[in-house]
Amino acid sequence: MDNVSDSMPTTNTYSPSSPEVIKASETYAFSASTFHPNVPGELERPLACCVLSLYHYLCRGDIEEMTSYVRKAFGSLRELASNTTALRLEVRFEESLRRTWWMTIWEQIIRAEETLVGATLLLVALVKGFNSETAARSLHDNIRTMNDIIVHLLDDSGQDGDHRTPKVEGSESRLADCFRTTARIRLNSCDQTLTYHSARIKLHRYRAMMDNLRILTRFDTNHRSQVSISDGALECATSLHAAKAAKIFPFSAAQSKAVYQESASSIVNGLNQLVNSGSALTPCFCSGLLAGYTLMMISHFDLSAHAEGTHHGVSQETQKKLSDGVETAIRVLAYFSRGFGAVAALKGNVPKASKTTES
Repeated sequence: MDNVSDSMPTTNTYSPSSPEVIKASETYAFSASTFHPNVPGELERPLACCVLSLYHYLCRGDIEEMTSYVRKAFGSLRELASNTTALRLEVRFEESLRRTWWMTIWEQIIRAEETLVGATLLLVALVKGFNSETAARSLHDNIRTMNDIIVHLLDDSGQDGDHRTPKVEGSESRLADCFRTTARIRLNSCDQTLTYHSARIKLHRYRAMMDNLRILTRFDTNHRSQVSISDGALECATSLHAAKAAKIFPFSAAQSKAVYQESASSIVNGLNQLVNSGSALTPCFCSGLLAGYTLMMISHFDLSAHAEGTHHGVSQETQKKLSDGVETAIRVLAYFSRGFGAVAALKGNVPKASKTTES
């Protein structure tokens, strides 16, 4: 396996010579493996790389080795496909070839997890604070770059399925869809600013709430007085916050809030798909909690602001969508928590918080 090329494109671009378009011919035939008679010897290397990648992720938590092996698997398959544009594929080899290709979807999950880590580090830097214009500009540029990466990976993963890989059926299809959906869920968890939607939420969460000073004061640890703020002072302070925020964030509060809400909704929809298909992966539980609390927070603060007359809040239709999203999150978390007492306890906090925000 050390001889496998490490060359990889910057994006997950599959060769047009993937198994679904390989034409039959009498000029070439795969040779059966000595150890696995239903697997071509040519596929043993990429299959082994896929398995080793999973091992390093699940058992050792080694992201560098995990990424290295999955890239070797993909590079080997790409080279194999381009060099065998005409071959005679025996029926007994069809399943192994399909499995090898859909297992490379694992790369999407790896990229999603890496992006989620990156978004988390940006969030830590933001909370830690900085004291120079240079640091603010650097954070501004890094947030924009991270957002671009997340958007690209979400587009690359494709909500409607990966059209670049051959169709798989039955349990293989379920697992492939589960991997793809999990990657999108993790990305959205980061994007609130990204494993893509989870990352996006971390990326955008603070900017989304910065347009309302009354919200910020609820989390101000130095807030010693409950004296009400006059409308004039509130407007002045809000303008000051907006000027500071513009130096740090490449998006407006309205843009981040829209992404924030869309990502949380995408997460619960993806979780719902996994539950309906009978699939469940542990990382999805964390994203489910994140999405549930995100939707509740948006709903609660908008209703509170509307009641206080600080702004018009959201429409009844949007409130209905937020409420439905929270209910879906609670339902899927109940599914994920079966048989796990600690997880069930965490899940129980979501409906409690939901009832509190409604009161």
